Amino acid sequence: MHADEEPVTRSSRVGAVVRWLCEVAVITALFAAAGSWPVPDTNEAHYLTKARHAADPSWCNDDFFLSTGDAHVVFFRLVGPIAAARSLEEAAWIGRVLGWLLLAIAVRQLAAVVMDREPGAAGWRGTLWHILAAGLFSLLVRVTPASGEWLIGGFESKVFAWAGVILATAAVAAGRFGWAWIACGAAAAVHPVVGLWGFGEVGCVAFWRLCVGVGRGIRGEPLPEGEPAGSSQLLGGFVGLVAGVALAALGVVPAALLGRGVDPAIAAEAARIQVHERLPHHLLPESFQQLQVVTHLLAVGLLLVAWAAARPSWRVGRLVGMAVVSLMVSATGLLIAATRELDPAVADQLLRFYWFRSADGLVPLAAAVLVVDWCRWGPPAAEPQRPQRRMAVLAALLLILATVAWDLTQQRDHWPDEAGDQPARADRHVDAAVWQEACEWIRENTPEDAVFLTPRGAATFTWRTSRAEVVSWKNMPQDPESVVLWRRRVFDLFAPEGSESLKDLERSTAALGEERVREVALRYGADYIIVPSKVIELLGEPLPSAEPVYRNPGYAVYRLSGQPGEQVDGSDMSSEPQPAEEGSTPSDLDAN
Repeated sequence: MHADEEPVTRSSRVGAVVRWLCEVAVITALFAAAGSWPVPDTNEAHYLTKARHAADPSWCNDDFFLSTGDAHVVFFRLVGPIAAARSLEEAAWIGRVLGWLLLAIAVRQLAAVVMDREPGAAGWRGTLWHILAAGLFSLLVRVTPASGEWLIGGFESKVFAWAGVILATAAVAAGRFGWAWIACGAAAAVHPVVGLWGFGEVGCVAFWRLCVGVGRGIRGEPLPEGEPAGSSQLLGGFVGLVAGVALAALGVVPAALLGRGVDPAIAAEAARIQVHERLPHHLLPESFQQLQVVTHLLAVGLLLVAWAAARPSWRVGRLVGMAVVSLMVSATGLLIAATRELDPAVADQLLRFYWFRSADGLVPLAAAVLVVDWCRWGPPAAEPQRPQRRMAVLAALLLILATVAWDLTQQRDHWPDEAGDQPARADRHVDAAVWQEACEWIRENTPEDAVFLTPRGAATFTWRTSRAEVVSWKNMPQDPESVVLWRRRVFDLFAPEGSESLKDLERSTAALGEERVREVALRYGADYIIVPSKVIELLGEPLPSAEPVYRNPGYAVYRLSGQPGEQVDGSDMSSEPQPAEEGSTPSDLDAN
């Protein structure tokens, strides 16, 4: 009998592996369809140039941003060798595919844990339900974030951190908290903020489960069948917690040390700059786009309705617990923002930690899984299966399938084409085609150690040229002292005389006159300046003393005369930058 059963067991195992591979492949393709934007995508020019510099400090060693402290040390150490050995474009695609793959594994695992909870649920039919949940998640996570958080897109550290948090959520749903701690620790290692919020959410659900278990024990009630329990579960949870903390320390400790020994006044100013000038669209609720807030609230409503309608399950309850805790975190962020006037400095320090990003990811994740779970299992088994319910399920399935299919057809519009005509999102604030031509000329015709003054909207200069720039609006450092110096550079290069607000910045230093260009060039050691043609058309020849060395329909490159002086960040210019008005930010240049 045993000999007859063994081939069947082996066959079922092979079938399970094949189904798993098919699911992961299809879900990865779904995520790739949504995230395959031309390279470099938003933040890739920021993260991958930093990673390459971490592996090869001699590359663009005079670039201000690249020379500042690293807040994502583990990510840069892992990715740096790839970015240094391959082209940045190749490194981006390698990282994207790996990120999509890890997200696909995590989402598939969560869907399987929640939806395959009844005997015989696994199989090819289950495969279709898992893929449907992943497709719905891919759509919801892109259209419902209140604070602009995203998971599926370019190559950066938070994509891998989110894969860890979703794996932790799957482990929590299964009641395996030891593995959840480890997954959150790995997430915090590559992205401290994303991973630590995951740690907090897992901790809250673990405490709730502990309280429920103790209460059942006091009342003499047994745990539900199939629920992990016993001393081995407690030991596993403790071991996982220790391992998770150790992993998290690899990323959290270096990030925390960036602020060590910093003057409190500088730390407070850096926090104000981050919250009110550079990142209010992520950190300050009053700056969120109204449509994004509405769609997020609709996702919360969808989650609650699906939870109320779903067949009761401890796994569903723990999944919802993760989402509810993330909403509690958001509510705390709202309270901090609402009471900021009581102590602005403390509030700004707290608001830096992205209180709204966890809900942006976990709410659509839980909503997608629960909606599909409702379609699969319906109300409690004790309730009769009415024809109206079957019609409702059919209508819901058709709506989900139609919406996901429509979304997939829309994604084709942003896929890279062979001609390269599709502009990268990182170049959306420049004239992309002629900007790339200018950058290519600079890469081939200027010294490798040259330093450039670039237009304010430029985000891909270093990526495309392998040359240093004095400052980039997109590339804000992470350590407090460098954040303050970054703002000073932005004001020195782009603020009109007497301006005190970031709303008044020019797009080019050349628009402020040749004297200003000469001053900042000497101060920051700049050898060249890139001037948009629109500035030349508006002002005439803005730099009569500089040598024009290249021009195309969109941009001109000038070699600056005189010997560059040493880079100095002291106060020696007549245009002294002042603190900007709160909430004033050039939103047209804000990036995710």
